[in-house]
Amino acid sequence: MRERRIVRLKGHVVGVGFRDRIVEVATENEVYGHVRRMGPDLEIDVEGRPGDVSYFLRQIIRLRPVGANVRESTIVPGKALGRSEFLREASLPETP
Repeated sequence: MRERRIVRLKGHVVGVGFRDRIVEVATENEVYGHVRRMGPDLEIDVEGRPGDVSYFLRQIIRLRPVGANVRESTIVPGKALGRSEFLREASLPETP
């Protein structure tokens, strides 16, 4: 059984190597999905076994790059899509 979480990180999270670190941590923890920049924020869409997803979410904050500062986060559950890799996707422009 898999679970999915869609996470939005706000703060100083862009331009500090955070997306690359997130891909690293995802690969090490066998979770799947993507990370992308959404304007000044980051979106992480992650799925995997429940314990793995929870651990991954704790690890990305604990192992964040020097200079990164998460001021706010939102986490929304979603339906697992059965993905088999974790990607760094193209950035989306800031929405009004």
